[in-house]
Amino acid sequence: MLRLVLALSLALAQECPLGEGTCSSQPTTGLLPVPECEEDLELKDFVERGKALCNPRHLPESLRPPKKVAGLYWLKGLPLPDVAACFSTGEWNQATLTLKLMVWKDFFFKNDFTGRSLAASVYQTGAYYLVKYKDETLSEADITPHASRLASPAALAFAAISSFPLVEQTGLTTPGSRYTRPSYFGIADYKVLTSEYEAWKILDADLQPVPDNVATMMKLLPKKIGDKHVVKYSEGPCGEKSQDSRTGDGSCQGFFLELARQPQLGLLHEEKELKIAHVTTKGCHAEYSVICLEGVYEVKESHVCTSGTFEGPAAKSIQHSWELCSSQDQKVNLLSSVVDLTWDVEIPPNTRVEGCVRISLADEYPELSKVRGTMEQQRQALVAKKKEVGGCPTFRTTSDRLARASDFEGSGLTGVVSRQYLKLVQKELSTRARLWTHTSPLSSNESWMDSTIHTASLATFLPYFANRTTAFSMCAALNCGEPTPFIDGPMKFRYDQVATAQADPAQPRVYSMWSTPPTEECHHWTLPLFLSSGSKEHRQWRMLLDEAGFETMHTQDLTEAATLLDAAWLEKLRHALGMKSLLPAPTELEVGRIVVQLVFEGIWRKKMSFNEAYAITPYLEFGKMCIFGKRGKHMGLVQPLALAGIKRVALAFARDSPTAEKLFKLIQLPKYSNLKTLLESSKKPLNDILLQDVMDASLFAGVLGTTDLATKCVKSQFKDGNHVTMFRKDASAYLHELMRTDAAVGQFTTALTKDETWNLEGHKVPFPADQAVTMSLVTANRDPRVFPDPDVFDPDREELGEMLTWNGKLKHVMARNYTGAPRFCPGYHLSMKVAKDVCAQMTKDLSAWGGDAGEHKKIEGLVKIKAAGYHGKEASVAYYDFHKEKHCVTDKHHHDEYIGCFAAEDLEVLDPNGGRPKTLEEEYNMCPALVPAMMQMMLHVLAQQVETQSTVGWIISRLLGKQPTSENFHRDWSDDFTMGLYAGINLIAMPMYASRHSDSVFIPRRKGSVEVFSVGSVAAPDVDIDHPKFVPVEWYIPQPLLDYGMLPGMTCFHGFLRQLPWDDMLEDERNTWDLVMNLSQRSYLRKEEWVMSFYKGYKTHDGKDNWPEREVDFAKMYWKRDEWDDGLEKAIAFGLIGSHRLEHLNPPVDFGGESLPFVIRLNKFRGLPVRKGFGKYEGDLHFTKDGYPAMMELADGTRVARGDKDWQYWKFAWRCSLITVITLTDHLHMTHFRSGNVLATATRKTLSPNHPLRRLLSVFTFGTIFINLQAMHTLIGPRHVLHRSTPFVQFEDLSDAVPKNLLPLTEKHKALLREEEWNKLPAKVQETPYYADGKLLFNAERQLLKEFRELYSYGRLGFCDKQDQVTGPELRSLLNELVAENSRSHYASSLNSNATCTQFFEEILMSYVWTVTGWHRHVGTVGDYYRDPELASFSWREGERSARPLQHMQMTTVAVFTSALQPKLIEDYSHVFQGVHKEEQMLQILDRFKSQLHKISEEVEKRNQKRIHDPDMGFKNIHADPKIVECSVAV
Repeated sequence: MLRLVLALSLALAQECPLGEGTCSSQPTTGLLPVPECEEDLELKDFVERGKALCNPRHLPESLRPPKKVAGLYWLKGLPLPDVAACFSTGEWNQATLTLKLMVWKDFFFKNDFTGRSLAASVYQTGAYYLVKYKDETLSEADITPHASRLASPAALAFAAISSFPLVEQTGLTTPGSRYTRPSYFGIADYKVLTSEYEAWKILDADLQPVPDNVATMMKLLPKKIGDKHVVKYSEGPCGEKSQDSRTGDGSCQGFFLELARQPQLGLLHEEKELKIAHVTTKGCHAEYSVICLEGVYEVKESHVCTSGTFEGPAAKSIQHSWELCSSQDQKVNLLSSVVDLTWDVEIPPNTRVEGCVRISLADEYPELSKVRGTMEQQRQALVAKKKEVGGCPTFRTTSDRLARASDFEGSGLTGVVSRQYLKLVQKELSTRARLWTHTSPLSSNESWMDSTIHTASLATFLPYFANRTTAFSMCAALNCGEPTPFIDGPMKFRYDQVATAQADPAQPRVYSMWSTPPTEECHHWTLPLFLSSGSKEHRQWRMLLDEAGFETMHTQDLTEAATLLDAAWLEKLRHALGMKSLLPAPTELEVGRIVVQLVFEGIWRKKMSFNEAYAITPYLEFGKMCIFGKRGKHMGLVQPLALAGIKRVALAFARDSPTAEKLFKLIQLPKYSNLKTLLESSKKPLNDILLQDVMDASLFAGVLGTTDLATKCVKSQFKDGNHVTMFRKDASAYLHELMRTDAAVGQFTTALTKDETWNLEGHKVPFPADQAVTMSLVTANRDPRVFPDPDVFDPDREELGEMLTWNGKLKHVMARNYTGAPRFCPGYHLSMKVAKDVCAQMTKDLSAWGGDAGEHKKIEGLVKIKAAGYHGKEASVAYYDFHKEKHCVTDKHHHDEYIGCFAAEDLEVLDPNGGRPKTLEEEYNMCPALVPAMMQMMLHVLAQQVETQSTVGWIISRLLGKQPTSENFHRDWSDDFTMGLYAGINLIAMPMYASRHSDSVFIPRRKGSVEVFSVGSVAAPDVDIDHPKFVPVEWYIPQPLLDYGMLPGMTCFHGFLRQLPWDDMLEDERNTWDLVMNLSQRSYLRKEEWVMSFYKGYKTHDGKDNWPEREVDFAKMYWKRDEWDDGLEKAIAFGLIGSHRLEHLNPPVDFGGESLPFVIRLNKFRGLPVRKGFGKYEGDLHFTKDGYPAMMELADGTRVARGDKDWQYWKFAWRCSLITVITLTDHLHMTHFRSGNVLATATRKTLSPNHPLRRLLSVFTFGTIFINLQAMHTLIGPRHVLHRSTPFVQFEDLSDAVPKNLLPLTEKHKALLREEEWNKLPAKVQETPYYADGKLLFNAERQLLKEFRELYSYGRLGFCDKQDQVTGPELRSLLNELVAENSRSHYASSLNSNATCTQFFEEILMSYVWTVTGWHRHVGTVGDYYRDPELASFSWREGERSARPLQHMQMTTVAVFTSALQPKLIEDYSHVFQGVHKEEQMLQILDRFKSQLHKISEEVEKRNQKRIHDPDMGFKNIHADPKIVECSVAV
């Protein structure tokens, strides 16, 4: 408003003489001159050019505003013609927290007469604002207007009656991004709100756009300025451009590569061109580099997308800084090293970025001018800078320190409240440091209430984190590893500082815990804890304890934890009910109640009663609060009465113990005179204070510490089976690593020996001698300079002996080395002994992925439930759940009624062959008798009504979603089976299906043995214990109802269809194409059009066509003059589905003067009996060296030459035979049953849910059991669609014969597995897409398995030993089960249980993975062939060159039902490995695999572009493209 007052008093209301826009070279507006330099900005360029115009690079560092304040703000809702304000270029006064904004140069104006007039007036008057913030949170300020050159009465009066607060809006994702700016007018307390607008940050302190704010501005600002531009004024010289990175010779000055906006900050100065980041987002991979181009740094970007479009940041020149951030949809990896600003070590390339990668030009950080040279030189310079500023080297002001808390969004914190709380804690630390600059901690000048509030803030801060380690690590990272205030003194975090203090033989101590005075209700000042190392009293304390038996207390026999657990009722209940199912892990109190008895028995050499243990156990709750000392007492955290009651029982227990008796005698000896004098000075009886001190140590260190250790051991194993394995392999190493990662004692307190001045939070703080200093053990034990990969839990790490727990380096503590660890814990060995025993007993029933699953009593069939409450109910066993260690059952008669899971002793077998059906016949017999009759009646009625096109039929058709352009079924060519099958699949089932993606692949939860369902020799599980979601409705229906309701309903439907009458209709005038075309609603040029009319317009649940998308238009390319050109067979054999069956003949066959070196043989199938009237499968088709068919040899030896009158017929018969044989043998049996079914069954039966290989194979076996169970009913079952649409007589005989004739997988894929076999293939076969493209994909999958094997196969949790033998129990079980499954299913197999680890992964498992992915896509894509009955079908009448309508329509339902879109191989499956052992390394392997798949996809696409224009091919083959290939056989 002041701007308006000044404008009215100085500007004349006249038009700009030169019109709107830039008025002149020496601008004026009316009679008032405007500043010399101006920048005219179009709205579309406003944000981008604003980065240069709002850059504070010319402002001295000391005057730059804090990051929270800095930025360019849009003035949303302001009616005046000023558009935006740049706070970055204002002058900051840190002492007063005030920002000075010169209106004419720090604001942007509308570029018209009103805007320019306003700018001129404020320029003439020197108008400016003082924005004074109330505190260092910078969340609220008062704005006062001033005018340096004119103080008109109007302006003065205006200032006197106005008030302009600036208030940060709440609930912001980005702090400081939006402020409210109300205007109040009045006198004294009588003020009225007259207007209000908002300041929205559109460029942040780093001049990066704030996307949401920018988007809103670009929508609303045009309403204010119309088609006008925006103008920004500045001082001369005019026309200055940003030359940040340039030098005179056209080179670049350098830049900083940073990791920002995350807890782990990194930084390094670079000058050369550099790869900086790799991005994965929405089907795209991108790589970013920085290059120097004509003196300007530019970001270069290159990307590859397999789906969608790339939406990442575009390439651009760097004006000041540029950043690339991770998000939920965008993953970023660092590609170059930087220095970790907390731990001063290298952050290596390929590190996953949680926040952002940022590039800042060198002059953005003038204070870091010494950070140059090698990485080591820069590291040293950064260390020096951190000490100089008392925190992160980029900190300039206190506000920067407060803003640092925003980098921890979502990092170890829980919820929005806790994130805000972290910001308050950071403010508290900074405030404490500033207070200590003039008031020492605990001095009389420091308010007790004030310091108690500080203590309370830290005490309540801890629970927001997973543990103290997380909390203190975050404190360390907040200040980049430099010391911070902590309660009543400073805290240090780094290993070298902590280890030096801990090993000091003269380590000073004072009466302090956590740097605050203890309370005597918890600990007396005579405890050795408070005595300096090397003092006579401390040495005598240690000697006394050793002589009294502490040195050997761990060698005595203690009561077994198992005995004490047997008396614990909750543990009994947990074991009885199945500890892993209904009850959670034991609580700290449960564990502690056992620990306290064993620890006290070890220390005092006396057994404790249950009542005594019960009375002392509450110390676990009350005793741990003693760490807060007197401040905790004043806050109510320490409860003196409760502690006194607990200690009374404990002292009574100990007083008559052997250890107490010995202590009382020893203290009288002269060698303990100094200690005796110290104790007597307490004015308490000598024996009382001696016993009290030892008891306090026993409780605080012994009971609390050991309980913490044992509890974490138990809970970790309940949570993660990996920990079960690690604990059982080496319990000591496991417990050591547990304490390194989350110690029971997280810190110790030492003291200064002289006056010192520290730099805390940027303040010079003087500390007197004897000032308590807290040393953080938990952060020291995560220091990456000592412990590589410090956050990885690895009991096998070589440097465990260096960890700082139990009051010294572990290696010295274990050796009881007083020289290396002067204050080592005397109870270490006892604590370890007790913790191991308790933990082992409480976790003994847990199963680990590295351990044997154990045998279970085999129960199957019909059972009676003996458990209480079930009253002998009869049920059917569904499967055995290894995780619950129970059999899961359903109702005897209704499999949709899931009952529950029971232990073996709760089930009585009534009939091992009863219960759940195991064959098609049993299954159909269990369907209610009324169901088939009702289905038969409904099918007849529906068919009749639809066929006669009655009103009822029309309604039914619409309800079923029948398209009006779709042809109708008619009884002269169709039957009830075909109509029912078509309606069930195309009209009912497919509309419920939706495309599935990687998020449909769940983390496995069970390990189980499932009942099998058999058709002939083929057997498959009848339940998938991983429960994939296949149709949208599955997300809303309870899983048991799906398993035992929907699926049985589907099987009853298919069973009903099998019982329907069957007539092939080959012997009369029915079922002919002439009849069909006469009955059609419209005319068709070809039979293909009629067939596709039944599917055109029909969609899945997510809008995809039911019929699979066409890849090759065969008719367009090869249908010529009403017959098929020979190029069709060439395409099938050398470009598409038949390539793998090509044989190279040496010598070639000579025929008709031609050499025929290639053949695809089908004559061996001639012997399969067919039904009357159908043609037989046969034909060995021979090809020329160029790939064209030239001669077919029939089973009887007849040779049919190209051009013979029967040539077209036999080619049709050969095509039908080939594609059907591939469908039946290569696709159905080899891929689905031999590979997918065997692999899915074996993995679920042998591998625990958290086994890394189970997680990996969950991707490759997704949906396998479900789809195979459907195939058992529809494809290989007798009298169903495959039987009826093919010509075979006994279909089950085929299912028996095919498995025995399949080659072993390793033999089938030998050309891809072994290079010597590849080299045997002729060049023309190697060039076929199956082999050429497939080899790329095959090698990528093999590299995935190789890296997986190298990551997991060796070491403490390895699957294999150094001799490459499979040693992991579950992996060996998997290998044995694969052998057994192949044997049970009568598959020819070269598998044996003696395979090496490398053979298992890179040959055996690789063969399975390839078969269910690339091979499956190659042999399973048949939609293009089966859409045309003249191209190929399952059967044909002998002598005819097309399939009959009935059989072909039956066959098309198979093509539709197996075409639903499934998760693609290239998708992101990282969620499947959540929580798995070595998760981060596994995710890196997946990232490399995905990156390779993207490269393969790009290469395949390049090859396909060439193939399209190749006259020898003319079409694409996408069956090895990872964005097309499915991850499993789920389709």
